[in-house]
Amino acid sequence: MFYEIYVNIKKELLIFRMKILTRILSTIFFISLMAMLIFNLSVSEIFEFYFFQIIFLIIIILLSFLGTFYLDEIRFSKKGNKIIIKKGLLFLFKKYEYSFDDFEAVIFRKTLKMPNPLAFQFSEKYFYMFGLKIKDKTLIIENRLTEEKFNEFLNIFKTFFPGQVELKSV
Repeated sequence: MFYEIYVNIKKELLIFRMKILTRILSTIFFISLMAMLIFNLSVSEIFEFYFFQIIFLIIIILLSFLGTFYLDEIRFSKKGNKIIIKKGLLFLFKKYEYSFDDFEAVIFRKTLKMPNPLAFQFSEKYFYMFGLKIKDKTLIIENRLTEEKFNEFLNIFKTFFPGQVELKSV
């Protein structure tokens, strides 16, 4: 839903990263929110807000800021046999490096989608969770994938990764 797989065959890279469209929409929302606050509201109007309105405004600003400037990337490189994980704000991110030997398994979970009795939809549909187990970390990449999207993620990962890929259910 929020992640995409990027494969560069020439550089031998596989990258899980946040979708560019999500980042662009979050940036547009953040800029428009800041413009609204700067040009339309005065300080006296903000002090007239109720307490919960101020809390809601702060939460919206923080979420749009994090959506714009948060970096979440998992990079697999065949050249150095490295797994590089970058998490954090754009300029203050933490970088973790692992080797391919530290990779343990692809983890997944199959969750039943609750049927809608009002619409008479009683078919068994499932959501899939896709994640990675690397040494001491469990990284959940996507939590609500369809079966087709899960198989696409898994097949791309299996064709790229040089070793044996083990599936573990959570």
